Amino acid sequence: MLKILAKTMKLEKIIKSVTMEFDEYEVTFYEITKSLCEKLDEPTPVLLTKHVLDFKRFNFCTFKAEDFVENVHFDKMIFRHIIDKE
Repeated sequence: MLKILAKTMKLEKIIKSVTMEFDEYEVTFYEITKSLCEKLDEPTPVLLTKHVLDFKRFNFCTFKAEDFVENVHFDKMIFRHIIDKE
């Protein structure tokens, strides 16, 4: 299971946040991004290889306002992989 926290931030303050779980073997990173953005009621950003690689390497990635085609009312959107300690 892949548990991801998505949050939008403006001036380093959290505006919205949501946590969702995905089966990591059945979804693509684009599908994850689309689902999280729908849940946040925000547009889906342009997904670059950099975003996917950052998420794989560091367990988080950041989308800046410039990564969206539409105008957004936040500075950045962050996806963070939550790893449960068992």
